[in-house]
Amino acid sequence: MPELQRFRPLESEALKPELYFPLEFGDSWRRSGLDQTPLKTMVDGLMKQLRRDIADAMTPIGRLMGALDAHIVVAKVHEARLKVITESEKRLERACDARASAIAQLEMTLQKEMDRLAKKKAAVAIVTDTTVAHGARSLTDRLRDWALRKQKEIQGQITENKNTGTFLSVIGNATQSLGRRIPMIAEELLVDGGVEPTVFWKRVYKLSMPLKAANVSGIAEREFAALRSKLEDYVIESYWFTEEGSDYFSDVNALMAAYERLTERAAAALTSELTARAQEARCQLRDEVRLLESRALETKHVLIAERFAIDRIKADLTECNDARRRAERTCQEEMERSHQFIALLAEEYNRAVETTYRSIIDAPDAVTAFEELVYGSALPAARKGVLARIGNPAGQ
Repeated sequence: MPELQRFRPLESEALKPELYFPLEFGDSWRRSGLDQTPLKTMVDGLMKQLRRDIADAMTPIGRLMGALDAHIVVAKVHEARLKVITESEKRLERACDARASAIAQLEMTLQKEMDRLAKKKAAVAIVTDTTVAHGARSLTDRLRDWALRKQKEIQGQITENKNTGTFLSVIGNATQSLGRRIPMIAEELLVDGGVEPTVFWKRVYKLSMPLKAANVSGIAEREFAALRSKLEDYVIESYWFTEEGSDYFSDVNALMAAYERLTERAAAALTSELTARAQEARCQLRDEVRLLESRALETKHVLIAERFAIDRIKADLTECNDARRRAERTCQEEMERSHQFIALLAEEYNRAVETTYRSIIDAPDAVTAFEELVYGSALPAARKGVLARIGNPAGQ
């Protein structure tokens, strides 16, 4: 710690011994007594290897091998980088394809939503207050036409059977038949396409069922109350006198008038109910338009985000493509340098063989000649090793 603080003062938190790993070198190695431990054998071995490496590096072959090793390392670094770039390029291409597919799907979805929205808006536009009034009036007109035919039928019944029982029976039957006919008319006109626009009125029909206006018994009870009371008070059921001014003549008029009032009040109730249901259907259509608009807007936002994302991916992919091309050029240059190494090695090898041959011939004694011969015999193996490291084991 004192030696460390000679360079700069340490904070109190940095003075803990457990934070440090002791490294001994120079005189402190000997003073510490570590040179008397098994560590000395390991250190001596490393030093011998270092000396051999230094000695080998001093020879021409050693210098060539050192330069070659540096070249190989650089080439492998460039190859590794090219591999990383290529993998990134493929990943970006897959991401781009996925985004493009998503965009195509979103565009199809948006088009369908816009088509549905346009149709729904058109359906809203064609339904006006006039449309609603016309539809309701068509039903009540149909109901009045039916009621007129029913009045003739009633007239025939009470003409054929002139008694109070027939009158009471007609009142009951007329009430029931009117209640049954109202939903039938609604179905004929609203479901079977009797009123335009048919799609809208089918929706109104679904909202209206069951029709409250079909329950005419309460209206009938009020409209026929006076006549029913009069009929029930008769002692004799049969009418003896039927000429003008008679009870029969008065009761017939009362029956027809009550039936007309029943029909009109039922028609008014039907008009009111259908108008209310039609307005409810229009509100539904407007809500559906707003919902479709919201969905289309949401899809547009998602589509914009996807297009922005794919633009960024394409930009990254362009950069990656440029980087890959640069890396490929670098690798190509390194490969060309490898060929230069091969040519240089061939020249140096031939020169070394020629020099060794001359040294053997010109050697002053046999020992020197033998040493040169041993050196020369190592040249083919050295050349082969260099070629193998370059990646050209065939020696081409």
